[in-house]
Amino acid sequence: MGKALKITLFNLILATFAFPLFAEEVATLTPEQIQRRLKIAQQKLGPWADACFKRDELLSQKKYAEAADAGKEALKVAEQAFGSSSQNVASSLFFLGRINKEWGKYDDAENYLKRSIEMYRQIFGHNNPAVSLPLNELQEVYRLEGKAL
Repeated sequence: MGKALKITLFNLILATFAFPLFAEEVATLTPEQIQRRLKIAQQKLGPWADACFKRDELLSQKKYAEAADAGKEALKVAEQAFGSSSQNVASSLFFLGRINKEWGKYDDAENYLKRSIEMYRQIFGHNNPAVSLPLNELQEVYRLEGKAL
């Protein structure tokens, strides 16, 4: 059980707030605790959790094209299972932005992240901490491009 499993668990937690943990807490979980919490999240979230796991596994291997395809599948599943204006769709857009940023596709990353930011604002309001995640990622994209936010 490696880094990719911890990343997936953290991303599912982040996406759903199913378990209110901080990143530091996730890093201290035992493999058994990770497996148990991941299993609960997968049962709760079904095929979307599976698609997220695949996306994160591929991203951790730096297989960007495959990770992007898996991310698009996660987005499609989220739209079908939870509705087009759900938190899961916003999360899927966020992770597509992150994949494209790491891949060096900054225009695509910017588009996904802007959509994610707008959805998080609609769901949670402008001042919710959830909005800061895609904002920070967008700021990093702009920094890499030499733009200002």
